[in-house]
Amino acid sequence: MPGPVGNLGTFRFGAPRLPNIPILGGLFGVTWPWSLQNIDTNATPIVGDYFPESMAYNPGAPKYSKANSLNREKPVTQYAHGELDTIAFNALFMARHFLDNLEDRVNALIELTKRDDKLKRPPICLFEVGGIAMQCVVLSVGGIKISEVRNDGTLRSVEFGIVLQEFVPFDILALEQTNPTALEPSTLYKKAKQGDTYETMAKDEYGNALKGVQLRETNPTLGSEIEPGQEVRLLPAENSNIRKAAAPVSVAISKGRDSSNIQTLFNSRANQTRISYVR
Repeated sequence: MPGPVGNLGTFRFGAPRLPNIPILGGLFGVTWPWSLQNIDTNATPIVGDYFPESMAYNPGAPKYSKANSLNREKPVTQYAHGELDTIAFNALFMARHFLDNLEDRVNALIELTKRDDKLKRPPICLFEVGGIAMQCVVLSVGGIKISEVRNDGTLRSVEFGIVLQEFVPFDILALEQTNPTALEPSTLYKKAKQGDTYETMAKDEYGNALKGVQLRETNPTLGSEIEPGQEVRLLPAENSNIRKAAAPVSVAISKGRDSSNIQTLFNSRANQTRISYVR
């Protein structure tokens, strides 16, 4: 177990690799290391050498939308959506032996911020320290400082900062199976312009004007026609209502006059002499 390491005005004590008992650790003056595991691949966790320094937990704050109204001193506010929790901290890697390559450990952390070609997204991780556990994504690994270099040119210690963001899984298919009538979330709204209709919006958003039927169903309070300036709720392209086949809607066209009278008028003029202006 390494001895105390003075750095940035603090002392870090090496955490014992014994059963994780945070209470005993606090009693005997030692702290427990953090770990970050790629749970998509079930890879070996990346384990820090010390307890996270300056760890800050930021609960997701609610977001509100507001609108001004005539003859009101204060705007009307309405809850819009929540935000995700984040955890940020500074960490230190120390070479545990002469074969310990710190560059590999730091690069493994940086890889967690990058897009996985197979998953089509960055990996999902599990962060644990003491009694804290959070399913998350790694937003950033930065502020990397090389504190010491050994005689052979390898790194003895590296400092860096990590920012993690809570990950909340969501599966549209699972939602449809558990509750087919559930309203799927949509955070996309578009303000209607002069001349906009549900069909023109559907054409712009989904490439299919027939999806205007689904937009009408999604906005029952707006009526059958859109007025300029109205906020129209647009479903995500992967929404089950948008994915389902759109059937054209037939609208009866009024003839205006009785067809028999029109036919009679046409027949009465069929034998009349007509003047041609084509020479």
